[in-house]
Amino acid sequence: MNPVRVLVIIFQLVIVVSIFFFSAYSVDAVFRYKYKNRKFAYIMSLAIGIISGTAKEIVNTLEGPEFPLIYEITEMAGYLLLAAVLIILLQGKVWRRILAVLMTVELIVTIDAIFSTLREQFVGFFNAESFPKEILVLLFFLIEAFRLALEFVFLFLISRIRGKKDDTPMPLPLIGIIMVVLQLISSLIIQDGAESDWSRDSGIIRITALLLMLLIFVLFFYIRTTRNERNDLKDLNRTNEELIASQTKFFEAQAKADDEIRSMRHDMKNNIQVLSLLLENGDYDEMRKYLEEMGENLSSADISAHTGDTIADAIIADKKARAKEAGSDIKVSGKVLPGKISPVNMCKILGNLLDNAVEAVSDPVIKELPEEVRIIELQFKKTDNFFMISVSNPCSKIPVIEDGRIVTSKADRKSHGFGLHNVETAAKDCGGEFTVSCEEKAFGLQFLAEVIIQAK
Repeated sequence: MNPVRVLVIIFQLVIVVSIFFFSAYSVDAVFRYKYKNRKFAYIMSLAIGIISGTAKEIVNTLEGPEFPLIYEITEMAGYLLLAAVLIILLQGKVWRRILAVLMTVELIVTIDAIFSTLREQFVGFFNAESFPKEILVLLFFLIEAFRLALEFVFLFLISRIRGKKDDTPMPLPLIGIIMVVLQLISSLIIQDGAESDWSRDSGIIRITALLLMLLIFVLFFYIRTTRNERNDLKDLNRTNEELIASQTKFFEAQAKADDEIRSMRHDMKNNIQVLSLLLENGDYDEMRKYLEEMGENLSSADISAHTGDTIADAIIADKKARAKEAGSDIKVSGKVLPGKISPVNMCKILGNLLDNAVEAVSDPVIKELPEEVRIIELQFKKTDNFFMISVSNPCSKIPVIEDGRIVTSKADRKSHGFGLHNVETAAKDCGGEFTVSCEEKAFGLQFLAEVIIQAK
């Protein structure tokens, strides 16, 4: 076989494999739909690319009127096999996996067509008659290799723009819009060029148009990423403000409690004298009332939840006051695992969970329940392997849960429903998980939210 023909076959195989690999890479790194096994997904994409490319080259050697149809069927079969494998290896609901993979593969094919058109335009600038055939073949290989490198750099740049912290999968409608827009614009430019002879000037114009398309594509991801970062920063600032406010209230209450304790210590001698006098006179009823009053003062002076974490105590103290206004109370048990949860994440987890619980017990239906049922229970539990924060409270209706998240019942869904999502984000940041459930009890419904973090 002609050595040039061998090189062409090898290069065509590389092109097919690159498209398959770029598709698998884009699903994960660009659009952030996670694989169950990332390395295996990439290995399978390369293997299927090699099989598909080899099959296409075998078909390419066939002769006969049915050749174009067989070639197209072989090409389509390769893409379908790749899509099927990636769909199986992805996490999430089946229909989401199917749409994400199919649209991504189609989008990569479109991007590859754009870069191929750019390659053809650059090659068209050279006069084929002025160069030996060997030089033209070498030039073609160099430009093609450069094209593949640019294509990968283009996709890699987008993945880097999104950053490691932006793990939110790209919404499927948005992927669809990008795919359709790129296909429409590129097909107009490419088709127009295929139907007429391209002059040097028109070629430059079309290259500029295609490059502008790719630039707009990159800018779109950059703008979207910076917007998400601004939203995250706003959320962080809001959390810090809530944290500082909770700490301020806590320390103010603690200072007040210290003053009350010092006052009681100052009056302790008088209190003992009064109690002794009541005891000598046998006035036990008055003595009991006096002791109860002293006990109430001691109880009001104890504002700490004693979790072993100052930040947690500050947040709980603030939420206890709100729960009391709602006709409820927060019962706390257990200790916080030291050094495992940052102050910001502790504020996100406890603040949002307790806010939701207080809001739930403020419902008029819940206020009609007995006092012992209206209690909010906050528990910190530790085992050898896990640390858990759980909040349980009565609720008036079963919450709507979609994709593992509670959907707000408020009319303005864009401005609400972020509380538990922030809890989930904080839990993941700590290397843990967040789950919610709702069970029927004798008195009605009991809502339970749990954050589970690895202890080691």
